[in-house]
Amino acid sequence: MCKGTPKMRTFLIDAGHGGEILGEYLTPGKRSPEVPPGIYEGVFNRQVARLLLRPNIINLSASPFDTPLRTRIKAVNKVVARGHNVALISIHANAKGFGRKWYENAIGYRIFHARGACEFSKAMARAVDLEFMEAPSIPATVDNPIREKNFAIIKKVKCPAILIECGFMTSKRDLSYLKNKMEIAQCILRAIKRIEE
Repeated sequence: MCKGTPKMRTFLIDAGHGGEILGEYLTPGKRSPEVPPGIYEGVFNRQVARLLLRPNIINLSASPFDTPLRTRIKAVNKVVARGHNVALISIHANAKGFGRKWYENAIGYRIFHARGACEFSKAMARAVDLEFMEAPSIPATVDNPIREKNFAIIKKVKCPAILIECGFMTSKRDLSYLKNKMEIAQCILRAIKRIEE
């Protein structure tokens, strides 16, 4: 469900999956086969989220603890219920085989909106796709990177929402650019600016 005017004034950033407490990653799975040189998804997601902070961008995942999905959805809907004009961007990194081995044929970013999403959700997805395509270090992705899927975090919130799988942690090709979290964050920031203009 989408509420709010076409111009969104505040963006909520959801960093999916896990966190570090005293330097230890606590969520099983969600990783590259070898860490290092690979990455844990929750660590990656939170690092990108921190780089996105701006006056009109709020990080919902600032806690080091792994906040349950249901809790994150309730938090977003509570903000909407209080009359705030928001949109949600959920940050993720993809994996095949839950990090058991490298999969060189599983590559590329994907951007999801829910089935039947409002036009603003679709505009957010297009804007992120355009910025990723123009980024110098992010290689070409698969065909049709913008997809529909009813992930709970984007289906059950009552505001425009997208979920970004920034690339595959289990692909050495994708891992080479996933390590450049600043460029990924800059792409998302430019996409936000693009749709606000």
